[in-house]
Amino acid sequence: MFDGNGRTGRLLLNWQRRNAGFPLTVIRVEERARYLEALDQGHAGELLDWQTLVAGAVERSLDLAVGGI
Repeated sequence: MFDGNGRTGRLLLNWQRRNAGFPLTVIRVEERARYLEALDQGHAGELLDWQTLVAGAVERSLDLAVGGI
């Protein structure tokens, strides 16, 4: 059973981005396993995989916002 913490975390991430004037960032369904693994690593203090995954999502969002892809 899922408790919604992931949805809440992604909502807060996007709320901060929107308040800063940036487009929303979407973690794709295909990235779910990688996202969950990166979160587990982040809880252990290893943030690089999570940062890389979010940076890729941000880049895709910016590309869409400026009409790239």
